Amino acid sequence: MARESVCPFKAIADPTRREIIEMLMNAKKPVPMNAITVHFGTSRQAVTKHIKMLSSAGLVKIKKQGREKFCFVNPEPLRIVSDWLESNRNSRRQNDDFDLYSLRDKPNA
Repeated sequence: MARESVCPFKAIADPTRREIIEMLMNAKKPVPMNAITVHFGTSRQAVTKHIKMLSSAGLVKIKKQGREKFCFVNPEPLRIVSDWLESNRNSRRQNDDFDLYSLRDKPNA
């Protein structure tokens, strides 16, 4: 059965998953799943659920070596989020400029 992919926005909506991404981005090498579990002080099952969501969004890659699974970040899907934020930031600036301009021309009531 093929795994359904998840939108990066949905994957990063959860603060725990954002923290996992940050942890992996700051790591100098792939991080063992057990280390992530220990870091969060939760069950491996809970961490696995988060990792699967991040993986299905393409944000995290998993490499198996022997019996251990190692996780690392694939930052490419974050560009979708970054591009969206930047385009909305630019739109917001244009709207703010328009609002300031239109307020200057209004007579006091």
